[in-house]
Amino acid sequence: MQIVKCSERHCKCRSAARVEYYAQPGFNNENATIVELGRSDDVILYQNIPNPFGDETTINFYLPETVKSAKMVFYDNMGKVIKEVSISQKGNASVIVRSTELSVGVYSYSLVTDEKIAGTKMMVKEK
Repeated sequence: MQIVKCSERHCKCRSAARVEYYAQPGFNNENATIVELGRSDDVILYQNIPNPFGDETTINFYLPETVKSAKMVFYDNMGKVIKEVSISQKGNASVIVRSTELSVGVYSYSLVTDEKIAGTKMMVKEK
């Protein structure tokens, strides 16, 4: 498994999701309710895209400046660690996973920040 770190400018994730609701079609923005989901001091781990994937998938995440250490840990379907990658980027960032050495199956990945698991997701490797 090859991991390629991506710079923030390539990342399509956001530190907070923004959702706007409008009462009825034809109403203007004065009637909009804006809801901010997430806070800038929360660690966020997103689902890999695409999932299922073939040769490559991207994992987006957000790390606030307050995080001292971070790493992404990858596991096989039996829970065995197959790769650990240190992460030094703060803010919106991503890793690209190239899976030429992986067989078809289910894998998981965890974002570990300051020695605590911030989140875990599952990904499916196809042909």
